[in-house]
Amino acid sequence: LGKIPGVGPYTASAVASIAFDEPIAAVDGNVLRVVSRLACVRGGGDVTKPGTSAGKACKAVADALLCAERPGDHNQAMMELGATVCTPRNPKCGECPVASMCASRALELEEEANVITAGKEPFRVTDLPEK
Repeated sequence: LGKIPGVGPYTASAVASIAFDEPIAAVDGNVLRVVSRLACVRGGGDVTKPGTSAGKACKAVADALLCAERPGDHNQAMMELGATVCTPRNPKCGECPVASMCASRALELEEEANVITAGKEPFRVTDLPEK
């Protein structure tokens, strides 16, 4: 799948695990945020960059947590957890099904962990300068 133009590592991993039950972690921004909090990854650069120590640590955690028997379900659950509970701001730790495993929560650092936050405001088409 990764050889198809336009299909990156995340999409290839997600399709392989969800459609074909391949035991591979699909790691997007939501998953990186979840695992960076679970393992309390701090420092080491941007967790979204695979070459940084933080990025490598988060990928290793995601790989270690993967449920090989149901990789598609696991990946979908991790993505959903990051999108709805383990959000960039104001995470809902009281609702989190894995809060008891979360190192950031145990250390009361869930707001300070090396998490991915929302980017800048997007440009609206009406905001573009006229030619």
